[in-house]
Amino acid sequence: MNSNQGNETGRPVISAVNHYDVFPFNHGGSLGIRGLYKGLSEWFDVNIITFCTKDKYADRVKISDHVTVIPLVVPEELVKRQNKMFRKYDMTADTLVDSSPAVMRWYHEYPEIVEEIRRICSDSEIVLAEHVFTWRIIKAACPEKHLWYRSNNVEYDYKTKTYEVINQPKDLLDETYELEKECCEQCEKILTVSQLEADRFMDLYGFPESMREKFMDIRSGFDTDNMHTVLPSQREIAESGYEHCGVFIASDTPNALSAADICIDIARDIPSLKIFIVGRIWKFLKDRKDLPENVEVTGLVTDEEKDFYLSHCDFALNPMEGGAGINVKMFEYFAYGIPVITTDYGARGIEVTDGLDCVLTKKGNYTDDTIKFCALPMEEKDQIAKNALKLLEEKYSWRSLAERIVIEIDRMYGTEHLDHRLPLSEIALYQINAEESYLPKRPFCIRCAGNNGRKCLKFLRSKGLEPIAFVEGDESKAGTFVDDVRVITVDEFLKLPDNPEIVVAVWTWMKITSLLINQGVSGDRISVSWGDSGHDIFCLSDMKGPTPLYLDKQKLKLDVYDYAARLEAIKAENIISTIRCDIEKKGISVAQKYLASGYYKRFVSEIKKEKSIVIVGAGAYGKRLLEMLSEEGLESKIACICDNSKERRGLNALGREVISVEDAASGSPNSLYVITPRFYENEIMHQLGRMGVPAERIMIFTFDYTGLID
Repeated sequence: MNSNQGNETGRPVISAVNHYDVFPFNHGGSLGIRGLYKGLSEWFDVNIITFCTKDKYADRVKISDHVTVIPLVVPEELVKRQNKMFRKYDMTADTLVDSSPAVMRWYHEYPEIVEEIRRICSDSEIVLAEHVFTWRIIKAACPEKHLWYRSNNVEYDYKTKTYEVINQPKDLLDETYELEKECCEQCEKILTVSQLEADRFMDLYGFPESMREKFMDIRSGFDTDNMHTVLPSQREIAESGYEHCGVFIASDTPNALSAADICIDIARDIPSLKIFIVGRIWKFLKDRKDLPENVEVTGLVTDEEKDFYLSHCDFALNPMEGGAGINVKMFEYFAYGIPVITTDYGARGIEVTDGLDCVLTKKGNYTDDTIKFCALPMEEKDQIAKNALKLLEEKYSWRSLAERIVIEIDRMYGTEHLDHRLPLSEIALYQINAEESYLPKRPFCIRCAGNNGRKCLKFLRSKGLEPIAFVEGDESKAGTFVDDVRVITVDEFLKLPDNPEIVVAVWTWMKITSLLINQGVSGDRISVSWGDSGHDIFCLSDMKGPTPLYLDKQKLKLDVYDYAARLEAIKAENIISTIRCDIEKKGISVAQKYLASGYYKRFVSEIKKEKSIVIVGAGAYGKRLLEMLSEEGLESKIACICDNSKERRGLNALGREVISVEDAASGSPNSLYVITPRFYENEIMHQLGRMGVPAERIMIFTFDYTGLID
């Protein structure tokens, strides 16, 4: 875990701790975090601390001059405990995957987490728990600070509903109840998204009336500084052949699935209406065979595609019948000037009026209310959109909500922050500019002929490029054509002359890319395409096209090669297990050396090609590797042996000098680095990466898969 304290400006500081990864700021929760703290940055410098399980981000990511996101990598031991918890409660991609119980139970017990947050927050006036699950972390790290809680919903109620798919485990719900009660009682201020939530807290936990002044209804907001508003009368219809088009955008929650089913029923009732269902909700619908022709499920889309739907559809549907907190998607609809047909529940916490700034509907009336809206005169539709936009700007802009918070801070603590605000020009978010999209420089194929592959093909054709073929792992597709491009197998691709490039256009790009590397395809022949943009594999986009500032390309590169090494090791282990089982059945005793796997033989072959190597690790495995290379006549290839342990520096048992990893990296920058310690491969890979050793010059050697040792 690594970050640097930042308060270079001398301004007061607020820090917030959030339990999930906020990048790439493309869903309601993360957009709300970015919006609120951008608003507060008119008066404060802000640290947003988040947790992630993969070390793929820069250590500190400044998204503006006064807002810094600090991703903390969760210790590997904690990740394993978390994964074990997923299995215990049957949390899967088909039900739900929820890390919040692990945050609630264990994160505050890890000194490396607590100490790092204490250090980051050392200059902060206020430290906020974003969601209740980080409460015990900030309580342990910053007991002397003003501790606040920003509640996005009544978490106990929300979990009770969402945990229905995993049979509502009583222990998790009980722990959530106790944590939320403790947090409300002990924090100094509670920011809620509506008065309804404050009232529910008071009732659920039986708080005395004196607690009521702790609650402050700040609602949820929207960043109104840069809006793209298109009134209904200015819109071009999204798809010809239909009289009207509607859009429903949602994540992958059970409540959203129920709303999607309502949208599908509306489409069945109104054949002249086309409905687009956009977002992660796609995972619940992608295999449905009963969808009518006038429903299109898009899945995740780029920013440009989402902009198209919100600018060209006649209305947005929001028939939510469950959920918690404010549905911030409503604000995005308002900002785009697209009228919304919503339930009361979908508009919860927002002061809307039926027929004035939206159309309110309810169960039994969904189809009729949709038909009535479509029949309205265009000027009435325009007026609804204008009224909604005015409501958004006056009551739900993050800037106005942040100002209310600053006023409350001054009132509570006797400060005078309100008079020291920055102009808007100084708090603007940085633009994440796209690097020039990578384009193949020689003949190429596209890996996978699915939706992403076809989007990639369309993009590359727009640049005047045509692939040799699509490459598919499913051999039954070989010989067919997709968009006039032939489909071939992976084996056929590997046999193509002149080493063509391959563009990986699939969600599981990490696995597919790693398999290609293990099959002998060099990294410089592989690129990855997400959305409509293709980038060099180590210059990834984030589904929006641009290469984000927050991704650390060297870390991503290390992850790819690490994954490839692990896949190869697993494959080797399976081969060895089969051989040993065979031998045992025949009752033959064979010296282990003759069981050497292809994994070991390929390793020796690679070493023979190298001018020099560095053995990383001077423990038992490092010494054993030195002996093995000596037996193979390759000892002269060894430039040095290095180790992070000071106790191992100097001469080791075999008479070779052991130096520090830093000295090895500076003295042998062009060598191949062979990592031998077990359990620390990831840490050492990233250490070498930070020292400038390219990922392709790092190899993990795992003795368990060589067949050479017990």
